[in-house]
Amino acid sequence: MSIVLRASTESFSSLGGLTIYRPEGCEETLRVMIMRAEKTERPLFEDRYDYYGFVTNIGHHEMRDEDLLDFYRARGNAENYIKELKNGFDMHHFPCQKLNANRVYGIIAAFAHNLMRYASHILADGKPRMAKRVRSYMVTVPCRVVRHARRVIFDLNQTRKREVEHWIRKIHQQFVGSTRMRGTTTDL
Repeated sequence: MSIVLRASTESFSSLGGLTIYRPEGCEETLRVMIMRAEKTERPLFEDRYDYYGFVTNIGHHEMRDEDLLDFYRARGNAENYIKELKNGFDMHHFPCQKLNANRVYGIIAAFAHNLMRYASHILADGKPRMAKRVRSYMVTVPCRVVRHARRVIFDLNQTRKREVEHWIRKIHQQFVGSTRMRGTTTDL
């Protein structure tokens, strides 16, 4: 086993170190990245850092350290989407005994998941949220329902009203291509 350590001069601070590792009896050299993150709650007599590691066969000549870190973080985020599909849309088990019925159930759940992902991108400018938070944020909007003169009016507080109008404008802009809508959204 041969281990070579080199100090990092990269611009991001969370990189703890880089190691080149070659297992015994193997010709391939592996790259090990060790990450260090400061703990948010620090116990009195313990280390103040958490350490994480990536072991990869992607060499230095193929990808820079920052790009490799982004690549593996994106892969981890994809795993979160799979976990969200299983937990948030009850895809742990299929409810039917027939294959075609389970196929339809899976397609409907995947469609609902994609709609929820779309809603999360509208909700959070830049940082998508998970399905449970989107549902609690969009579905449980506190309002007063007023029925008057054959109309139903959802009376929201001003902050939530601006947020809902913003969501509607963004959806309308994406599908119609214009920010100007017919009518007003003041009767939301």
